[in-house]
Amino acid sequence: MKKFLKKEKLSATSIVEIIAVVFIALVLLSVTISYSKQSSKIILLNRDVIRLSAKLTQAKSLSLALLKEESGTVNICAWGLHFPDPPTSEYYLFFDKASNCDNSDKKWTDDSETKEVILLDQGIEITSINFNDILFWPPDPTVYFYPKEVNQGTIIISTGNYQKKIKINKLGQLNFE
Repeated sequence: MKKFLKKEKLSATSIVEIIAVVFIALVLLSVTISYSKQSSKIILLNRDVIRLSAKLTQAKSLSLALLKEESGTVNICAWGLHFPDPPTSEYYLFFDKASNCDNSDKKWTDDSETKEVILLDQGIEITSINFNDILFWPPDPTVYFYPKEVNQGTIIISTGNYQKKIKINKLGQLNFE
């Protein structure tokens, strides 16, 4: 009989414990969301660095494949990339044209030489660059920077907190930092 008369203790969760658990869950959720936003910026930055690398390779390949193409009285002498003064979120794939390639200025002149405008992702900019144009001259291709005093090109792309540096030497080789 004593078994049936014995009262069992009921255990319950207090409101303070529930509030503590909810608070901890919210803190973990906010840390996760903040980390997710930072990592998405890094992913976009890396994507734009890879896209810039691909455009440099494309310009180099076009200069090797095309050599000189006649379009009326103007020759397409070489291919390259033009970068407006920083900070900028765009750059141009261009062809250098001249009536006589030996007298070419070996730089981007105006929009008539622009083949494609490449836009960086939102929030990403080219914040520093020590040249305006890089040109790949066939058949080697020989690399020309404009201004001509540059021996190694350096481009810094950033999202504000994060940045990547791309170095381009006179042979057109890329180094990422």
